[in-house]
Amino acid sequence: MNTEITYIQFKKKVKTLSVRIIKMLEQIDKNDTLAIIGSEIIKSATLAGVHYSAACIATTKKEFQTKMQETVSQTDATIFWLSILNESGLIAQDIVEPLLFEAEEILEVSNNIEKKASPMLALLHTNIFSKN
Repeated sequence: MNTEITYIQFKKKVKTLSVRIIKMLEQIDKNDTLAIIGSEIIKSATLAGVHYSAACIATTKKEFQTKMQETVSQTDATIFWLSILNESGLIAQDIVEPLLFEAEEILEVSNNIEKKASPMLALLHTNIFSKN
């Protein structure tokens, strides 16, 4: 199995998670608690994507690392909120768990990118972001 992913594919993967979370929340009846959690999870998921996009166009190693650290942080927050939804039963586990799995994969890849890549390598080498 090929575990390589390009930065363009990963950017799409991060954005797709945000869209899937938004669609999930739009399809359910919300109470006050779910509205608050929904707002937080949308914020963290979309910010992960925003920071990763910014990392892709970073011009210095420091800027790249800072943006990747923010990507990791916001993805971790997304996992936290998805876990709250999953454990609280506010949304059925069979709906939340695939999103949680996807967010955990994104966190793993984001950590690897932050540790292994520099800005120019990220932009010039399409298969640098190995999950292993």
